[in-house]
Amino acid sequence: MNTDRFREEFRLLRIEPGAGRLEVERAYQKLRSVYGGESLATYALLDEGDRRDRLEAIEAAYQKLCRELFSGATQFLSTPDPQPGEVPLPANPSDAPGAYLKGCREKSGLSLKELAAITKVSPLQLENIEREKFERLPAPVYLRGFILEYARALGLPDQELLAGVYLERRQQKMEGG
Repeated sequence: MNTDRFREEFRLLRIEPGAGRLEVERAYQKLRSVYGGESLATYALLDEGDRRDRLEAIEAAYQKLCRELFSGATQFLSTPDPQPGEVPLPANPSDAPGAYLKGCREKSGLSLKELAAITKVSPLQLENIEREKFERLPAPVYLRGFILEYARALGLPDQELLAGVYLERRQQKMEGG
């Protein structure tokens, strides 16, 4: 991926050029919360116009990166296009991290039982992770470890970020969001 012409967009999002889509998404979400209207972090530092300008620049950078670098990529993190008969992975793991993990596992040809043998996480817990049955999963500190093991076993990139996205989704769902 040629990222030279997008250097400014990466700078605005405060990430390294060539970052994957998950990193771009996380940086965007973080900056949106920092510069959002309800944020106390910038309340005393920026007037309303400056805050809005910064937020618009962040939004434009995010949209440009997604459109130009990830356009047509129905797969996340540079996974190949599905073969005929295969189920495509979700385009954005932030929307459905459990489904993304399940799709990656199925694409690798591993059953839940085989993955459980590799990760030392029970097949039932792995299934609960894939189905996002958060009420049946352990505390976040343990769940984070399970997600990391799952991602490592499949050789997925951005494992820490993926675990963070999953835990954020869990928190949102557990709080009723």
